[in-house]
Amino acid sequence: MIEADVVLGHVESDSGGILLPIMAHPPNKVSDLSLADFLSTIRNSSTLKGVKLDFKSREAFSASENVLVDALLKQPDLYLWLNADIISGPVNATTKPVDADYFLSACAAKFPEAVLSAGWTTNYGGLIMEGSYTPDHISNMTEALNRNLVVQPVTFAVRAGLAAQSYDTLSNLIDSSVPGTTLTIWYSSDNDYVNIPDLRKLVNNIGKDKIYLDLPEDMTKDLLSESSSISSTTVPLVLSLLSLIVLM
Repeated sequence: MIEADVVLGHVESDSGGILLPIMAHPPNKVSDLSLADFLSTIRNSSTLKGVKLDFKSREAFSASENVLVDALLKQPDLYLWLNADIISGPVNATTKPVDADYFLSACAAKFPEAVLSAGWTTNYGGLIMEGSYTPDHISNMTEALNRNLVVQPVTFAVRAGLAAQSYDTLSNLIDSSVPGTTLTIWYSSDNDYVNIPDLRKLVNNIGKDKIYLDLPEDMTKDLLSESSSISSTTVPLVLSLLSLIVLM
């Protein structure tokens, strides 16, 4: 499984040309790889790969739609995840979310077979060591899904340090969602404080079949070390230098 961020920008060979979706992490707006070329590389690979695309703005997603439609026409069996942070989240996050209604309605209409991944913007790490996903955060997310008539299972992307402090709200979210709904627990940087025992408690309560981990290898081993009932399969995430762990 390969994960990559998508922003609107320029490729290095055409820095003054038209804006197009490229593979880069904000604030970078220049890349040596466009989304179209990235998907072409995936299609021509000798090994079947899944792709998780993390869209950093409405504009990046909108500009990517035709590229994705074309890629799926050429490779109908492409295992595709579409992710965006569509709701403002903890701790008083100021990053602008991707337009929830636009993202959800477009995914439902154009990419119904893709895995829909929805998350919250966050402000955590460094001196900010406390925070959680509140009932209001959960309510805002579920209202957006209901408003856009999303009926397929969703994977909710949650930040590891915050998820560890959100046992009740995240457990209730999964319990009240349609069958097949999962959490994807991700980690940002070494500045993020993560209470591993509390995160392990959340994982064990929700269930190993409802969790994806997007964590550094050492943190993953630590998390799973005292969970003998949980086994893991590691797939390198080439572009993020992390590992996606699917708990089986």
